[in-house]
Parts: sequence; structure tokens; C-alpha cells
Amino acid sequence: MREYCKTKDCRRQFINDYFGFKQTKDEHGNVIADEYGEGIVPHACCDNCKKKCNCGQCDDEPEEQAESLSKEPEEVQQRAEALLTRYFDAENKCCGMLAELKTGLSVPFAEYLASNASVYCDIDMLQLKYGYLKDTYLANIAKILWAAVVRYPPAE
Repeated sequence: MREYCKTKDCRRQFINDYFGFKQTKDEHGNVIADEYGEGIVPHACCDNCKKKCNCGQCDDEPEEQAESLSKEPEEVQQRAEALLTRYFDAENKCCGMLAELKTGLSVPFAEYLASNASVYCDIDMLQLKYGYLKDTYLANIAKILWAAVVRYPPAE
């Protein structure tokens, strides 16, 4: 556990190596796909990878910017968060051990998406920002957020 906390390398790769998960690496040793063949965007792996990244997208991560974004009405946020959390739990249960690490679907991510439901109910916006997630995840997230916004449309 101490090694994991102290490492300056990719934390995702550290855990995968520790548990013996197969990974596909590029010529520089960077993990580019997990044992299921799912692609991994290197800058999205962990906090260490985000710090090293200079892609221009990592400076605007949701957890860091959540407070500065305009928020959805409370009823939209609550409904979207509840629906997303249930969906994320179901997907994570299918993946077994270290599920959130494999899927990228976590409670903080659900909270962020719920607070910006009217933005991320558009599949194109989701793909632009979170294209490293499975297409089925993105499609389901967009549908869930769309349902939350339509059920409780923002007050005009």
C-alpha cells in the first residue's frame, strides 16, 4: 500500500501489475489497453498521469472544476445522480474486483455529471470529454441524463 501511495508512475498500471492483469503496452511501456482489449487514454489513468500530461484537456478535470461550473436545479441533480449511481453500481458489479478502476464509473463522476446534466445529456459532449469510456457507457449515461433533464426541466 505504501508503494502505491508513493509511486510517481501510473497508479492504474501499478495495481494491474500487482494483481497480474494482462495489459497491452506501446513501445514506450505505456499501457494502451487492459486485459479486455478496452483502450485506455494515458492521461486519464490516474492523478500521476494527469500531472504529467500536456494534452490540454487535463487542466479542466471535473473534480477540480465542479464548484466553478453552473449547477443544475436541485431536483435535476438529485434524480440524475440517483439514476447514474444505480447504473454505475450495476456496471461495476459485472466487472468484479477493482471495478471502478476498470470501468471509470464512480460516485464522484456521477455527482459531477448530474451537476451538469443538461450539458452531458448530449452524447457528442460526452464523447468529446470522456471518449476513453466504452461507447455503451457513454450512450447509457447520455440517455439517463436526458431522462433526468426532461423529467425535471430547468426553470425558465
